[in-house]
Amino acid sequence: MASRLLPAVFLLLPLTTSNPPSRGDAPAEPQARPSYKSPLGIAVDGEGKRAYVALHTAGTLAVVDLRAGKVLNEIPVGKKPHDVALAGKSLFVTCEQDDTLVRIDVDKQTVTGRWKTGQSPRGVAVTPDGGRVFVACHDEKALAAFNVATQESVFLPMPGWPVYVSLHRNVPDRTIDVLSRLAGSARVTTVTADFPPRIVQTESWKEASNPGAFQDTWPRSDITGMLVHQEPRAKVPATQVAQAWIFTNAISLQIGGAKGDRATSYLDDPRQGHADPSDLAILPGSDLRAAVACAGADDVLILHMHRPKQRSYLAEAALRKDYEPGRDQANLSATRTLVRTRIDTQASPRRLALSANGTLLVASNHLADSLTVIDAQKLKIIRHIQLGGSQPDAARRGEILFNSGNMTFQGQFTCASCHPNGGSDGLNWDLPRDGVGNFLNTRSLLGVKDAAPYGWHGSSKSLTDRVAGTLRTLHRHEPQGTEVADIVAYLKTLEPPRPLPMNDKDRQAAPRGKIVFEGKGKCVQCHQPPVFDDAVGHDVGTRVAGDVKAIFDTPSLRGVARTAPYLHHGQAETLEEVFGKYNPQRRHGAAHELTPAEMIDLIAYLKSL
Repeated sequence: MASRLLPAVFLLLPLTTSNPPSRGDAPAEPQARPSYKSPLGIAVDGEGKRAYVALHTAGTLAVVDLRAGKVLNEIPVGKKPHDVALAGKSLFVTCEQDDTLVRIDVDKQTVTGRWKTGQSPRGVAVTPDGGRVFVACHDEKALAAFNVATQESVFLPMPGWPVYVSLHRNVPDRTIDVLSRLAGSARVTTVTADFPPRIVQTESWKEASNPGAFQDTWPRSDITGMLVHQEPRAKVPATQVAQAWIFTNAISLQIGGAKGDRATSYLDDPRQGHADPSDLAILPGSDLRAAVACAGADDVLILHMHRPKQRSYLAEAALRKDYEPGRDQANLSATRTLVRTRIDTQASPRRLALSANGTLLVASNHLADSLTVIDAQKLKIIRHIQLGGSQPDAARRGEILFNSGNMTFQGQFTCASCHPNGGSDGLNWDLPRDGVGNFLNTRSLLGVKDAAPYGWHGSSKSLTDRVAGTLRTLHRHEPQGTEVADIVAYLKTLEPPRPLPMNDKDRQAAPRGKIVFEGKGKCVQCHQPPVFDDAVGHDVGTRVAGDVKAIFDTPSLRGVARTAPYLHHGQAETLEEVFGKYNPQRRHGAAHELTPAEMIDLIAYLKSL
């Protein structure tokens, strides 16, 4: 959710305490969770007969008969399958938790190959001949490329956290695009599709928080790229939520190539937001229609980007001599000229797939364990297909609420807008509960059940209090029934993240850094294992103008390498800056006493947590 549940990451002065404070909500007794399917990536065969769906929490690939509306088979593939790509008779699946790429023979419905990828593989694309496969390795911050025939693989570093890979529509065997996320922005890197691949260029898309998908828009020559995303209003007090000044859900177009203009329009209208746009598909036809899945609004929007013999109205705007990008940011009334059809799906449509013949559009409803099959010409729902899975328990209901715009004013955003996948968007927000004019950085919720008290100043002793307060003050939603309890149950299922991959140098330095952490640096006195905090507030000299207090709750250091920028205002871009540039009063433990070599070792250890 959009509350600032955890404070910034820094090391604190030692503090002796004989009785640690209470951790808030009583721990729940461990119980076996019901089984769910949680469909994500999806591919549809050329004739629209079958769909192949990555069932993220089931560890399987579902083979679905789209015409009969039933599941034919589930093929075990590995832990947390994320995305799929189809080429001929070969289907490739990324398994996020296993760090593997799996090949399946679609006729035999058996696994015929398995490759090791970088950590946390997500998006995948394959050339039409099935000979080269490209995988976005999120935690590795790299693109993995595989030559299927020779079994060779190479890795290209990416400028951010890569999540999505797409083939160019006109020359799919020549170039691909890799979409990477950063704090409040995105990067699109064009890479050659030969082997070994090489980077052609990288474009920065500013003000594009939580980008969902990128597509080139061939055959239109004037529009060369299309990105769905949210546009954050992080520099405006969140008291302005009624003016749609938290997130605006958007689509941006690149006009005339990398050096051309960029135009943004909005998916929201003055009365209803369409939160968390998550995927994009270009529909066949001469009028350039696009389908956008909006995960937080449980719908698919059909956009008409232009009419025959006319430019896109966005392109026309961008080519005006007086056009100023962002000038009409608050104008949602123009949405009516863009959004022509709204199609209701079921809970949280995350991915779209179009059949090769252009007849069917299929959405995978991640939190409904279902598919929605849409006639791509008539733009009507043909059927919903249930994939199995249990009835939602409290935590699953909470996950649905966490990812739903129904919990926010006019559906503008979701809890996941600030906390994608339970993590952090890396932005600073001015939230009503923390005072006006006090912009504080979003913290990750991964492992939050162990990290009480909550809030930058530890003002909430329990998750129950923090969730209820955030819903009321930010979301403008009065909790009903079991909503708060359900969201809390879901938050308690969020485990701490895996440590990020380390190079050989850092791997050798980390054990030395642990000695510094527990000894000379005096870090462990406040950041106590296994949670790496002490549930106590401290003044470490980081207060600046606008802060209501000088004391901040000790943060957990688990997953700290993922959560830049650091400190409560996101001042420090790196951990090195936390201990140097932003430690003028020398209150971050004994960090100021460390030698340069000891500091390098300490940073390596922190990144290993």
